Amino acid sequence: MRGIYMLFAGALLTACGAAGAMKPGPAEAPLHVPAFAESREAGAGPSTEASAVRPGAPPRLGLASCAKGRLDVSFAEVRRHPRAAWIEAVLVNDPRYGELAIPGKVDPFKDGQEVRFCTERFGGWGSVRMRHGLPEALVDEAAAVYGTRVDRGGPLDLGVPGARAWKVRVGSDVWTLVRARPGEVLFVVPEDAIASSREYAASPPVALAPGVAVALFADEPRARFPGVLPEVSRLGRLDLTLTTRADGSAELSGVGEAGDEAQAREIALALTRRAEEAASSFMVRIVTRGLLDGLSIKARGPRIELRLPATGPQVDSVLSFVAASLGVRLDRAAASSPPSGSFPEDAGRRY
Repeated sequence: MRGIYMLFAGALLTACGAAGAMKPGPAEAPLHVPAFAESREAGAGPSTEASAVRPGAPPRLGLASCAKGRLDVSFAEVRRHPRAAWIEAVLVNDPRYGELAIPGKVDPFKDGQEVRFCTERFGGWGSVRMRHGLPEALVDEAAAVYGTRVDRGGPLDLGVPGARAWKVRVGSDVWTLVRARPGEVLFVVPEDAIASSREYAASPPVALAPGVAVALFADEPRARFPGVLPEVSRLGRLDLTLTTRADGSAELSGVGEAGDEAQAREIALALTRRAEEAASSFMVRIVTRGLLDGLSIKARGPRIELRLPATGPQVDSVLSFVAASLGVRLDRAAASSPPSGSFPEDAGRRY
């Protein structure tokens, strides 16, 4: 779901040097949609055909990819932010998110609680786990609707006790939707649906710390992010959290693990210099309203600690930049009271 990724990547990109933190990765290969061996006749019941994998292609990981890279989002926290309407506009612009909506019944932004996106490589997801506040019967109805969007979609029999599943399409992606826990749904790549369903039933719930809106984890960042900065690629692990506040401000904090103390100092110094160079750019200062002036990157033993506080107007700037990058027009009338000094008339402008 590119919209959510871009919201976090906007802050991350700015923190790591604005102009080059993340280069566009290579285009993703067209999603393979495993075909069932035989067509199912209407009313024949759930399909029992296992998902196939392309010959010669390594199977993608589903829920197991959470150990490699994950992005957690607390929609409950995001909805409390004064710019919640702007964030929603960015998210629904992506059909892989927007098409979860069923008019009058399902609103993914308002009904979602916590969501965990897992991946072997950021830019595409192996599984999406969503906690929601919907009646269980309505979730079944939504699964049936999503199943009508793909050839031979609908109920599946994975052979996993306690797990109910559907073949569905959301946006351009085909998923196996799994229900095994009340108040949650799991979207997983079809080729890993059986293994992920078994793991899912016994896995702990997603829980973010109070006040945390977004949390990102990447094991071996060089393998998770296409075009990541050379300094970041040397880290063995990266953890980032984005905390939002009711006054419109936010703070990005993070910890990176280097090989040793000397390497940590070297990486911290290189990142600081890169950020200072970016901050000296007139355009960067205009677009971010001086956001990088508050950036702190320090080495503490073999760890690198990052802190980037943002005022309400600076958050507005980042959201406006991300929206403009995606071609989304933000509705200033839909947002709650703007933080002092913000510039809603610029929202959606292409810089």
